[in-house]
Amino acid sequence: MRESVQQHDMECDKKEQWIRVQSMLAHRGYTCLKLAGQGAFSRVYCLEDGKDGRIYACKVSPDTVRLEQEAGMMEKLRHPLFAKYYGMWQETGKGFLLMEYVTGSNVKEMLKRRRHFSVEQALYMGMELAEGLRTLHEGGEALVFRDVKPENMIIGQNGMVKLIDFGCACAVGRRAASRAGTPGFAAPEQMQEEGILTAACDVYGWGQTMKALLGAEENYVISGQENRQRRTMRKQLYRILEACTKRKASERIPDMRGVMAALMPFMPLYAEKRSRRVDRKSLHFQKGMVCEKNIILLADWLYR
Repeated sequence: MRESVQQHDMECDKKEQWIRVQSMLAHRGYTCLKLAGQGAFSRVYCLEDGKDGRIYACKVSPDTVRLEQEAGMMEKLRHPLFAKYYGMWQETGKGFLLMEYVTGSNVKEMLKRRRHFSVEQALYMGMELAEGLRTLHEGGEALVFRDVKPENMIIGQNGMVKLIDFGCACAVGRRAASRAGTPGFAAPEQMQEEGILTAACDVYGWGQTMKALLGAEENYVISGQENRQRRTMRKQLYRILEACTKRKASERIPDMRGVMAALMPFMPLYAEKRSRRVDRKSLHFQKGMVCEKNIILLADWLYR
């Protein structure tokens, strides 16, 4: 009985927040279309601009200090791996972060449907991540993302990979004031108070993410789809991933430049996959199909 009452109260709270947010955004000319996602400190809404019909994502949080920090980091970034920043404002004790709405298929959800990706497919996503994270680490204000995982990866409509949610990002070299990241993907030093945060944190997250994309060994044995060459390639790639996911940061590949250098033997495979992502004319989307179905069709074509 108590659980049902608590659930009812939570639903009422969600509706009240939805109405309040709708009202505040309407004053600025936006129509709130749906709740796109939520986390511990924020909610993300999908908006339509009443002037030109453009679609945006808007992150709303009562933690305005944290949201301002996130906005400041996003504003300086110019890389296709990350969502574009459009602006931020505060109103009635809440912060509003306006950014690109990334349409696509969540990689975590794709993994639920297919259990694992092939070496070529994982390499394509991994190289896109590594190149973008290298830019993040080596930019004017060097940053650590701290939350690399399949759940934060989107395969966009044009086949490009996007990494979303800057909520855990911080400056390189900072000492961890609190635990941030996702268990299983976060580097051990992220979960330790006073741990020093470096590019090696994202190397660890990248390695764990790649392991998740490739899946367990038995998936390949059962499928019977691997020839000897692919099996050799996968073992070579796993050796690189083991070097990325050492528990001690000092024993890992130190940064994304090092990761990309280690992946050089796989570059021809990556280049072939990357060249396919822009040829959308080969796809025959049906009018009226919901976006998710179109994206699944694209993903299946891109990753066949």
